[in-house]
This record gives sequence, structure tokens and C-alpha cells, in this order.
Amino acid sequence: LAGIAVRESTGGIHACKKASFNPFGYGSCKIGFTSYQQAIEVVARNLNPETSRYYKGKDLEGILKTYNPPHIVREYSDQVISIMSSIKGEDIHEA
Repeated sequence: LAGIAVRESTGGIHACKKASFNPFGYGSCKIGFTSYQQAIEVVARNLNPETSRYYKGKDLEGILKTYNPPHIVREYSDQVISIMSSIKGEDIHEA
């Protein structure tokens, strides 16, 4: 989620203007939340392959390509994975 928030809104600095408390660009910035805590809980729950039919059975790259498909942002999954690697301090593909 941190990687998505950094990619979508510079970590919340440029969060969705029309949807409150949405640093993830979730729902194409059409879905607002009552707090950042609620946003984190809802988005995390929906990205969990065990609880969401859209992401079920997919690896990290598959989840990211579902979240923001390549026909919308071609390098999105690679960008988020790179941000995650920077945060973690290693190559996430090897982890």
C-alpha cells in the first residue's frame, strides 16, 4: 500500500481532490473515505488475494496490473514494485 500511495499521490501529498482521504487513487479517485485509517483498511482488504474476487490467486505483479491495467498506465506495476524495493531496500523480485 505504501508503494501505491507513493506512486498515486506522492505518499498522500497530492491525494485525490474530489474524494477525501484517498491517497491511493482508489476507484479512479471517485471513492472517498472518512479517514486515512479507513482508506488503508478498505484498500488493503480489497487487495488481499484471499478476500477479493478481482485479485484472488494473483501474484504481486498480477494484483498491480489489475489495480491499474497496462492499457491505462503501461509501466504501473514496475513503477510500484520499484518504489516498494526502494522502501524495503532490496530487489523485491528476488525477495
